[in-house]
Amino acid sequence: CKTTIASDLDVFTTRIQSTIPFKRTEDCNYASLVDQKWFEENLTNHFEVRKMSQVPVVLNWEINANLSSLVMETNSSHSTCRFANGSSLLGNMSTTFTCTCNSSFEGNPYLVDGCQGTLLAFY
Repeated sequence: CKTTIASDLDVFTTRIQSTIPFKRTEDCNYASLVDQKWFEENLTNHFEVRKMSQVPVVLNWEINANLSSLVMETNSSHSTCRFANGSSLLGNMSTTFTCTCNSSFEGNPYLVDGCQGTLLAFY
């Protein structure tokens, strides 16, 4: 089976068990988070996921503006953080705070030294 996940999901945990007492679950013993758009464009049958060693997942982060001072402590010259008023990912009206690594940096802008420079090589 497949389903969408809630936009305000904090934790993802799976538990696989049979709904029929004493029935084994060998044929249905996997679970994965998969980007919905990729799933719809690349798979004709959801059982194909079992054969794959990896699948793409997109996680969008949004921080309540009340917690911005905690993030600002980790902010560096390698990242940019912005406030945004309006509808949040959770669907409610709020002020949120998002950060991104600056150009030529990658990583997690919410961590101390989380944005690292990318190495450019010229020959």
